[in-house]
Amino acid sequence: MDEPRSTRRDHGRNLPIATSLAALIAGGCMVSASAGQSPPDQAARDGTAVSQLAEPGTTLTPAKVSADTSKAAANAERQVCAEDARWMRLRFTGPTLRGDDTATLTGSSGDTCTLTFRNGGGREFFTRAFNGGCVTVTPTLTQAGSGYSIDAYQSGRQALAAASVRIAAVGDICGEACNQAAPLVSAMAPAAVFTAGDNAYESGTLSEFNGAYDKNWGKFNSIVHPVPGNHEHKTSGAKGYFDYYQGKGVETRDRDKGYYSVDIGDW
Repeated sequence: MDEPRSTRRDHGRNLPIATSLAALIAGGCMVSASAGQSPPDQAARDGTAVSQLAEPGTTLTPAKVSADTSKAAANAERQVCAEDARWMRLRFTGPTLRGDDTATLTGSSGDTCTLTFRNGGGREFFTRAFNGGCVTVTPTLTQAGSGYSIDAYQSGRQALAAASVRIAAVGDICGEACNQAAPLVSAMAPAAVFTAGDNAYESGTLSEFNGAYDKNWGKFNSIVHPVPGNHEHKTSGAKGYFDYYQGKGVETRDRDKGYYSVDIGDW
């Protein structure tokens, strides 16, 4: 893991940040990193698929596992296995768990987590990774319309503890100087770049983004995951921010929200 470079303020002048993280952090049942400020469980309710960037060497394999209360044996255990896998991560396509209904996932090494109604809403998502080559799904479905569906899984032959995804997080990056942190980020060779806001000074106008920002940071547009800061909002509705990134095909989601989710490994 690279040593992080921290932010500091020097006589009121913002100095750029560059941070690299080896990210494989086990959380609850779902991978749920959010960019921007999302209300609790909003990403699970908005019905959108969450982008997922997996560890190097990961294999994606189709699967067909589902159950709902309209079918026989709705509460039967079902197992998904990958030959020679050291870890697995399941992709759910819009589970609809109603009331107190649940689906408990158990890896072959014994680690477990439980999906509830909060993980529904028609969203497609990957679970966190489980050690071992099999995951058992144990549902408790009693409510009409409850169910789940798994259409694929990720797996790797490298031990989970050794698998990592490198990201760079930056902020206050294009003010008086716009070229200080970009070379550091390039040297890290990250799989993804997060911007923490105040990306283009002074007011986040489209001309400021198209100028010094694009010259120094535009090369990361294929892997960047931005959020706006207060300087972007000096332009009404952060219009320059949205116009620039959306014009470059970068995910920002709705202009009236400014938040979205992206999963990177288990982070």
